[in-house]
Amino acid sequence: MPETPRQTFRVEEYLWRKFQAKCKREGYKASAVLRAFIKAVVLGEIKLKDLKIEKATPGQKLTGYYDALKAWLETSHS
Repeated sequence: MPETPRQTFRVEEYLWRKFQAKCKREGYKASAVLRAFIKAVVLGEIKLKDLKIEKATPGQKLTGYYDALKAWLETSHS
């Protein structure tokens, strides 16, 4: 892949490790999965409203999504 600028974001350590492990089990790199996700959102293949994202202001901790994401990551339906 050509050199692209690095981007940063915040995510709980537990969630990030589970995500990386799931990607690895499926034979993908976490960064490739995130790029594919971003591309799918931009192309309209994934609707943000369908993700039930809790809107927040800078510095505000999001709640209510962690258990759902944890359950999704632990399921076998990738």
